[in-house]
Amino acid sequence: MKYVAQNTSIRVPEVYDWDSEAQNDIKIPYILMEYLPGTQLHKVLGQIEH
Repeated sequence: MKYVAQNTSIRVPEVYDWDSEAQNDIKIPYILMEYLPGTQLHKVLGQIEH
C-alpha cells in the first residue's frame, strides 16, 4: 500500500494499526485502517474487462 500511495495517484487508506497474529486482545489477526468512500474491489472484480 505504501508503494501504491508513493508511486501512483491512487488513494489508499491510512493504516492505523495491525496485527498478523491471533495472540492479541481480540484473538484474531486484524488491520485497522481509514475508511475511503467508493466501491469495494471484490464487488466489481467480475465485471472488470481485461
